[in-house]
Amino acid sequence: MIVDGWVNLWPEAFASRWTQKDEQQGVMQLFGKDLAQGRSVEDLVGAMDEAGVDIGILTSGLSDPE
Repeated sequence: MIVDGWVNLWPEAFASRWTQKDEQQGVMQLFGKDLAQGRSVEDLVGAMDEAGVDIGILTSGLSDPE
């Protein structure tokens, strides 16, 4: 069984704003520009299936998305 210990679901508008911040540029370099597009639940489950991940632990944000 493969468990992803840190799964995020971000609405597209929040993802776009968050990834434009200067302090997030290292995260963008690590994970790529697709991070700024956000993901639907269906997209996330599809990506997990493709990667062979059985379980994802959904984490919440530490700041108000607005």
